[in-house]
Amino acid sequence: MLCVLPGTMTEEEVKSDVDLVSQSVAKYEASDVTIEDMGKSRLAYPIKHIRYGYFQLYRFNLEEENITKLEKELRLMDKMLRITVSVCDPSNTVSYKLALDPTAPSAPPKADKEDRPRTNRTNRTEEKKEEKTSDEVKETVEEKKEEVKEEVVVEKTVEKPVEEKSEKTKMSVEDIDKKLDEILQDDIDKV
Repeated sequence: MLCVLPGTMTEEEVKSDVDLVSQSVAKYEASDVTIEDMGKSRLAYPIKHIRYGYFQLYRFNLEEENITKLEKELRLMDKMLRITVSVCDPSNTVSYKLALDPTAPSAPPKADKEDRPRTNRTNRTEEKKEEKTSDEVKETVEEKKEEVKEEVVVEKTVEKPVEEKSEKTKMSVEDIDKKLDEILQDDIDKV
């Protein structure tokens, strides 16, 4: 179960709420309860106008019928921003520490350039080795211009002159209402 508490709380308030949650978990006779403090981190989007949150990860064994009861009880707590309960395989668990920014000491180290997986992109150092002289560049530019000229097809559009109304008709509000009623009646008859 992952619980997110507001980042506006003090450390003492967080500890007291963590104790309340652990008491609720114990009330439903959970076994093998472990609590992992994942730290304070920025939320992906503001929740209740709060941008940071304390993340607490609870691992425990609990009967299926008690899980829904526990989740309902914890969702009623005012100070909880989010609660997520999921089934996990204890053999595949990995411990994470959330970081406020990538340069924080708790942030996972970035892989070196040599360790990163290679993609299908061309190697840029090889491209730089094959530098062209200015004459070769001019020739390739001229070739590209000729290719573009051959591919361009000019289409002419003939514009029709717009007929201008020289006289503006004046209508009264009653005439407009009658026309509108006729249009609406025609639409109703079609249905």
